[in-house]
Amino acid sequence: NIVIELLIKTINRTILSGRILTGMFYIPIGIMLSKKQPKWSIAWLMLISGYILNIFVKNNSLTSILVAISTIGFFCVIVSLTLPDSSVYPFIRKMSTVIYFVHMYVWSFYYTLVYGKKHMVWVALL
Repeated sequence: NIVIELLIKTINRTILSGRILTGMFYIPIGIMLSKKQPKWSIAWLMLISGYILNIFVKNNSLTSILVAISTIGFFCVIVSLTLPDSSVYPFIRKMSTVIYFVHMYVWSFYYTLVYGKKHMVWVALL
C-alpha cells in the first residue's frame, strides 16, 4: 500500500502536474507497444473499461490512470485496423507531426486569451 501511494504521489508530481510532461508517460508506452501489442480484444477491453470506470471514479489520480488506459486501448484498436494503401497517408503523417509540435503553443495561446492569464505551460515552452 505504501509503495502504491508513493507511486501515485510521484506520478502526480511529475507527469500529471503539467501538460508538457504528460507526454513523457506515453513515450515509453509507445516504445513498448512497438515491440508487442495486446490482442484486439484486450485493446477493446482497455478502451471500454477505462472509459466506463472513469465515469464513476471521482479520484483525480485514479481518473488520470483510467484515461491513460483508455487512450492506450484506443491507440491499440486503431493500430489493429487494416486499411488499404492510399496516397494521402504521407500527407497525413506530415500533418500529424506538425500538429504534435504546434498544439501546445495553440492551446497555451487560447488559454491566455480566454482566461486572461498565463499558464505554466508558457514557461516550459519558452
